[in-house]
Order: sequence, then C-alpha cells, then structure tokens
Amino acid sequence: MRFLLLGVAVVVGGLIFVSVWGSFHSRAEPAVELATPAVRAAVQVQATEAARQDAWPCDASQLPDRSWTCIVVQVALQNQGTALRHYDAHQFRLEDQTGYQYPRHLPGYYFPATGSAPLGQGTLLPDARVQGMLWFAAPRRRGPFTLVYQPSQADAVAFRVRLPDPLGEWR
Repeated sequence: MRFLLLGVAVVVGGLIFVSVWGSFHSRAEPAVELATPAVRAAVQVQATEAARQDAWPCDASQLPDRSWTCIVVQVALQNQGTALRHYDAHQFRLEDQTGYQYPRHLPGYYFPATGSAPLGQGTLLPDARVQGMLWFAAPRRRGPFTLVYQPSQADAVAFRVRLPDPLGEWR
C-alpha cells in the first residue's frame, strides 16, 4: 500500500512539475540570428542591432548592482496584413541562458544621439513600418541572450532572436 501511495505521489508531483515548468517557457520555434525577419500575426519583426550599453543614457543608478548591464536592441516592425495591427514594447523580453526572462528597462534619459527613439506602443496601418530601441537590464554573466517577441494573440508562437555573444559595446 505504501508503494502504491508513493507511486501516486511521484506521478502527481511529476505532473505538477511539468505544468509549472511549462508555464515558464513560452511555446516557440528555434531562435534565428540577428537581422533575420520573421512574421507573427501578420507583423514582420526584425531585430537589427544589439549591444551592451554601460554608459549614458543607461542610468547605472537604476540597476540592482554593478554586476548588471543595460542591453539595447534595435527592432523594426512592419504590418504585412490588410488590417490594423497593434504593437507594444512590452511584448518583448530578454531571455538568458537559464530561460529567465527580463522585462523591458527604460533608460533614465533619452536623446536622439543614442539612435532610434524607444519603441513604444501604437497601431500599424497595412504596409506601415516602425522601428525603435528596446533597453533591458540583466546580469553581465547570464548570456548568451535571446530577444523574445510574444504577440498578444493567445495562439501566436513566440519569435526568438539569438543576440551576438559576446555583445559589443553600443556605438
């Protein structure tokens, strides 16, 4: 009887572990390289540049400690459908080698000299295009990193871009 109860407990524990583990990992295709476009929900997504940014406009006072760094990624989105498409910078995450995902991080200041404007949220008309910067804060030693784009549609598959390793310094 004890063995039966132990077996049931192991099976139930395994099922709980698998369901919890699956909730931390998004359903996705294999990651593509930087600058490779992919279409999700009629929106073409392309990460064109990625690098570390340890100096201005990355505000080190907003980071947890000195072992963290800002990672900046330039992305471009284009509506390839016939309907309006919404986009939001919050649909992007930075994933480290363990699978942990870091949300978007806003720099303390933004000046046009740093590149494109930060990607915000908005609506794309058919064939319209927008590009912008995404900033993330992550521990330096947690790379290599992957940019993950998860469209808002519940059945949409995440788009993953492997960022260069090691990441260079933003120009």
